Amino acid sequence: MQAATAAVDLVLPMNHPADAVLRGFFGANRALGQRDRAFIADTVFCVLRHKRLLEQLITQPTPRKLVCAALLKLQGFDLEQLDAFLEDNDYDWVTRLRTADIERLPAAIRLSVPDWLYDRLAAETSPDEAAKFGRAMLNPAPLDLRVNTLKTDRERVLRDLEASGFAAAPTRFSPVGIRMAGKPGINRLDLFSSGAV
Repeated sequence: MQAATAAVDLVLPMNHPADAVLRGFFGANRALGQRDRAFIADTVFCVLRHKRLLEQLITQPTPRKLVCAALLKLQGFDLEQLDAFLEDNDYDWVTRLRTADIERLPAAIRLSVPDWLYDRLAAETSPDEAAKFGRAMLNPAPLDLRVNTLKTDRERVLRDLEASGFAAAPTRFSPVGIRMAGKPGINRLDLFSSGAV
């Protein structure tokens, strides 16, 4: 939790791309394990995707409060899981956060998009289509791989991934794409290190 807060604090100024900042953060904190890195990255990107909503729900948002709010309101954590991280004066705002009715907020805030973008989308399509677009933008991006056809073919990579215990499927549009189920650590696979994907 402390590392996730430190990472959010580094990313929030938005002076550099978030993935580059996280890469530097992980390089400076090599003791973090694979699961810790995944938790931190997921939390940072959740805060970024939902930043406008979270800032609306929290008075005086700080990186620590944003992390807590993202975990409690958006990622299904409960108070017991965060108890060691919360301070005595947190319980008032956490209680308000947990009971906040997000559906009563304006659509642009619920979807964490700028007003101008939501208004333009709603005017050019419909409020339902604008909301559908906004919800899609809040989803984490899938992990897609590109097969290096100079080294192998997609069918062989899919078989190798399955044999290694990874769930994957061909992408819908690209004839050389593979969509992974979840976000597994593929950087240690021979397929990745050899440049096959």
